[in-house]
Amino acid sequence: MLIPIQDLAGESIDPFSLLDPDERARLLRAAETDVSILILGETGTGKGQLARAIADRSRRRALVEVNCAALPEELLGSELFGHKRGSFTGATSDRKGILMAAAGKTVFLDEIGEISPNMQRMLLRVAQRSNRTIKPLGADTEFPLPPLRFLFATNRNLEVESRAGRFREDLLRRIDVVSVTLPPLREMPKLIQGYAGKFLAELSKLHNIRVSGLDRRALELLKEHPWPGNVRELKNVLERALVTAPREKVVSLRVADIRWATAPGRNGTVPALTMSHAESEAENIRRVVREAKGNIARAARVLGFSSRSSLYIRMKKYGITMEGNEG
Repeated sequence: MLIPIQDLAGESIDPFSLLDPDERARLLRAAETDVSILILGETGTGKGQLARAIADRSRRRALVEVNCAALPEELLGSELFGHKRGSFTGATSDRKGILMAAAGKTVFLDEIGEISPNMQRMLLRVAQRSNRTIKPLGADTEFPLPPLRFLFATNRNLEVESRAGRFREDLLRRIDVVSVTLPPLREMPKLIQGYAGKFLAELSKLHNIRVSGLDRRALELLKEHPWPGNVRELKNVLERALVTAPREKVVSLRVADIRWATAPGRNGTVPALTMSHAESEAENIRRVVREAKGNIARAARVLGFSSRSSLYIRMKKYGITMEGNEG
């Protein structure tokens, strides 16, 4: 039996959907303030989407997003704090960092658990709740930090990292004023139908493929899958099924389409569930950039990056060219 696509969504699905009603209400109240919020959860649970939704519900809606794992330490320090001329090789002039330029905005530091001990030390005065100061690389003096709001995210357990000496406890206490943990998708199978409707509607427009619906047995198959890559993997599977399913004028996704999309090694490809996170992300970026025919703005939107520069940084990390091939 086919479930029409308009009937799949059911109740509204948004970045807060994985939270229980009480936690959602508390987070929405905190979002209206300038308090720092730490977002925890496995890879692919939608931490970045939740950070953008929090910023959108605050008085500091303009969001500056920095992926801390995408840049080497020196470059990350320069991006965040700025630098003085001559502070390192290639620093030919003074540069104002993101934090000084983010007055009145929300700054989202993603993958905060990946930063080095030295970078953790540098963030201490920036992340404290009052008398925030910043010291550009190579500078002799500190400067007051303009008013802004911090959001942080990581897939690491920072309490465990702190006890192991890999993450400073004093920094953890400064960034963990309010924290929220996104549960894995496997614990919330009732949401899969809504996510399927939302993603298929988006993917139908992106690829200009009309979708009539999803077979009920195929939906049950999706609900039974363990989803190690969480919401991100679900979207990838639906996209893989959609673009490869038999079609004339419209596509009806059947059990065979979903089985193929979740099976490893089909058609010379290795789907996301058999890859590491980095391999899966790189493969996804290559594919989207290739399908976007070099239109980086479009590819960034599809991949959920906040800007073209964020996508360029990730492409450089994985050695991906404009054509989506490894350099």
